[in-house]
Amino acid sequence: MVLFPPLFKGAFDGQQTNILTAIVAAWPFRCLPVGALMKTPDLETLKAVLGGLDLLIKEKDRPRHDSNMCFSDLDLVTRG
Repeated sequence: MVLFPPLFKGAFDGQQTNILTAIVAAWPFRCLPVGALMKTPDLETLKAVLGGLDLLIKEKDRPRHDSNMCFSDLDLVTRG
C-alpha cells in the first residue's frame, strides 16, 4: 500500500490516463487527494480519475481494506 501514493502522483503528473484509471480503481485509502495535485486542471486526467471511480463503484462486491469509503472523501479542493 505504501506504493499507491507515489504511483498515483506520478501517473497524475505524467497524464498516464490508463495507469491512473487502474490505480484509482484499486485505491485502498479513505481519501483520494486529487485537488492537491491539480496545478492546471486537465480534462483527460480528470476523466481518467472519474473512470477509475466508476470501476471502483462497479466492483463494490470486491473485499476492500476500507469498505466505508464514500465520495465525500474525494478531495478536489486545490491547496495553495
